[in-house]
Amino acid sequence: MFPSVFLVFAFIRLCYAVDSKIVVAYLPSWGSYSASQIDFSIVTHVHYSFATLTENDVLILPEGPNLVDVVETVHKGGAKITLAIGGATGSASFHNALSTPDKISAAVNEISSHVWQYRLDGIDIDWEFPVDPADHDNFYAFLKQLRQSLGDSFLISACVGINAFAGSDGAPSKDVSDFANVLSFVFIMAYDMNGSWADVTGPNAPFKDSTANNVWQSVENWHQANFPYEKLVLGVPFYGMGLKVLDSMANNDATNQQGTIDKSATESSYDYTQILTILGGRQYKYDTATQTPWAYIEESQEYVSFDDPTSIAYKVNYAACTGLLGVGMWDITKDGGKLLPSLKGIHSCDQSQNFETSSNQAVPNQITATYSRCGGGWDDANSNCYSRCNNDADCPNSLRCYKDLNVGVCSSLFNRDIRDILEPKIVGAESAYGF
Repeated sequence: MFPSVFLVFAFIRLCYAVDSKIVVAYLPSWGSYSASQIDFSIVTHVHYSFATLTENDVLILPEGPNLVDVVETVHKGGAKITLAIGGATGSASFHNALSTPDKISAAVNEISSHVWQYRLDGIDIDWEFPVDPADHDNFYAFLKQLRQSLGDSFLISACVGINAFAGSDGAPSKDVSDFANVLSFVFIMAYDMNGSWADVTGPNAPFKDSTANNVWQSVENWHQANFPYEKLVLGVPFYGMGLKVLDSMANNDATNQQGTIDKSATESSYDYTQILTILGGRQYKYDTATQTPWAYIEESQEYVSFDDPTSIAYKVNYAACTGLLGVGMWDITKDGGKLLPSLKGIHSCDQSQNFETSSNQAVPNQITATYSRCGGGWDDANSNCYSRCNNDADCPNSLRCYKDLNVGVCSSLFNRDIRDILEPKIVGAESAYGF
C-alpha cells in the first residue's frame, strides 16, 4: 500500500514540475495576427502589448482587437493573459507617473481596476528602463503596493534588460531580492546585444561571447543579484537584424562574425519569416562559439544575425537545465510557427550539453595559467599565434581577444618576440571561452 501511495505522490510531483514551467508569448495589438492563431499547446502565458500609463496615471489600452475578446480567446485556450504596459516607445511616462506616493497610489488603483474589470490574470510592467536615481525606490514602492492591491493570486511580472535594476547610484543593483518578493517573475530580454552603435558586427543574441553581453551572463547577472532562477524567464528573439558592412564577410569562418559596419546605412530588423525569404534557401553559417546562425548577403553587402530552431533549442535547454521558470519570445507573430516548437524543450533537460563553454567542442577545463591572443574566433585564436592582448581594444583588423589558449602553437615560431606572446595571464577558474 505504502509503495503505491508513494508512486502516486511522485507522479503528481512530476506532473506539477512539468506543468509549472511556462512559455510566455508577447502578442502585439497591431498587425493582423490574432490571439486565435496562438498554439496554446505550447504557450501558457500571453502578454498583450502595449498599454500606456500616462504621467497623470491614466491607463490607455492598446489599439487593436477588443481586450475583452482577446482575454476570452486566451482563456478558452487554457492560458493566462496579462496586459503589458510600456514597451520601447511607451515607457517615457513611468518616471513621472510613479514619482510621488500619491501618484503611485493613483497608478495602482487605475491598473488594479482594469485587471478586475477585464478579467486579466495580471499585469506585465515593461519599463525600458528605470535608470534615474529615484526610479529604483519608486518602482519597488509601486510594485509592492500593486501586489498588496491585487493579492497573491494575480501575476505581476516585469520585462527587464540584461542587468539587474539600476540602484540610486545608477549601477546595477547587487541585491534585488526585495523585487523578487513582490514579482511573479521577470522576462529577460536576452537579445539586441550587438547593433549599429558598434563599429563591428556581432550576433544579436549570443549564448556566450567574449564580452559580458550574452544570454548566459544576463541570467547570471540577475541570479547573482539575488533574483532566484525559478523566477526568471529567458526571452529569445523571433527576429534578427541586418547591418551593411564595408568589406565582404563571405570568406569569414563560421566563428568570425566581425565585419566593419557601414555607418552611413540604417540597421534593419527582420522577422524570422523575412529572413527565410532573404536567404532564399541558401546555406548559412552557424557559430558554435556563440550558438548563433548568421549569413552574409553578397549582393546587398549585408550581415544578418538571427536565431534558428537549433540556437533557440540550445538556449531553451539551458533554461531547463538551469532551473529557470520558463522561456518566452518577442514576439509570437514573427516566426510563422517555425521557431515556437523549439520552446517545448523547457519541460525537460538534455544533460548532454555542456553550458560551461559555449560549444560542444572539447576545450581545456583545468587551467592554472592561461594565455590571451587575438583572433577571428576562439578556434582561430587557439590555432594561430596572433598578437597577445588583454582586451578587444588591443586587437587589430576587427579581431577579438580570446583567453585560455594553447601556448604550444607559439613555441616553434622564429623571428618573433616569444616573450611578448607567451607571457601568462592568470585567470583562475575561467573557462576556455573567457567567461
